[in-house]
Amino acid sequence: MNSYRALHGSGKLLIHKNISQEAQEHANKLCRGISERYIPFDVPDMLSNLTCHSSRPLECVHMWYEERKYYNYENGQYVPKAAHFTLLIWKSSKYVGVGICSKPMEKYFVVAKLYPRGNEKNKFSENVLPQRNHCSNLPTNCIFSAVAVIIPLFA
Repeated sequence: MNSYRALHGSGKLLIHKNISQEAQEHANKLCRGISERYIPFDVPDMLSNLTCHSSRPLECVHMWYEERKYYNYENGQYVPKAAHFTLLIWKSSKYVGVGICSKPMEKYFVVAKLYPRGNEKNKFSENVLPQRNHCSNLPTNCIFSAVAVIIPLFA
């Protein structure tokens, strides 16, 4: 996550224990078959959700980032197809919590919750900046960043 954020001038997200617990509870609910739309935000005005259902959970962050192709920096407005991307690099978000779970023989559910929340109306231009840094080995760096976030969940 932080490798992608750095490309856009956003600071590093710090792992927050309480937010991680909420993210894990959210992921567990998804594994139990509770629909995403029926999982309320515990603190609706404060957290943003990124969710992913994949057989390769480490690729979730990359999938979220790939939505950048739908975002228009000149317009600086919310774009539904780019919502995960804009939440991922939202500059004013400072903390993250990650939860992951799977059912036997099924895909993983990955949930990342960020604080303060992103995708705030009229704040895109100051929080979603164009890519300014380049990295020749970005996918590898991003996978290592994802591993660093997910491994503590299994410790």
